[in-house]
Amino acid sequence: QWVEVDPPPTSVEVQQEIIGTSRPDLAGSQAYPLWACGDGSGGEYSSDPRLRRAAWVWALVNPLAPPDDNPVTFARSAPLTGARQTVNCAELMALIDCVEATRGPLRFVTDSAYVVKGVCRLSAGHYKQIRSNRRLWARLLTAVEGREVMV
Repeated sequence: QWVEVDPPPTSVEVQQEIIGTSRPDLAGSQAYPLWACGDGSGGEYSSDPRLRRAAWVWALVNPLAPPDDNPVTFARSAPLTGARQTVNCAELMALIDCVEATRGPLRFVTDSAYVVKGVCRLSAGHYKQIRSNRRLWARLLTAVEGREVMV
């Protein structure tokens, strides 16, 4: 017996359901810093650099949301551009885009050891120890200037 069901929602419909149709004010304060999480992926063919198409995503979350409520208040994602399609670049771009799109204090949660180690080197003033993706790290340094960002 066949049952007729509604078609699944498109990604735009899902995104609008999660974040609404208007963009919220993406500013934190000392009392209420923004909380965000980010991730990067190499996609289905990530083991083959010729086929890899990496992308990133980050989301603002409300850490005080009730357990049954959706804690996501805003989300953004995009594919990487350019020839260098690595998961590390995608993980780092998630952080960069989040910092560039928000204002005020930010707490960013990531599962990327690459990003965490790089941020530790930058915060200790060891920019010269960073050997890969230097343009992205320089962009992050510019974006965090004068801000409180914890990773």
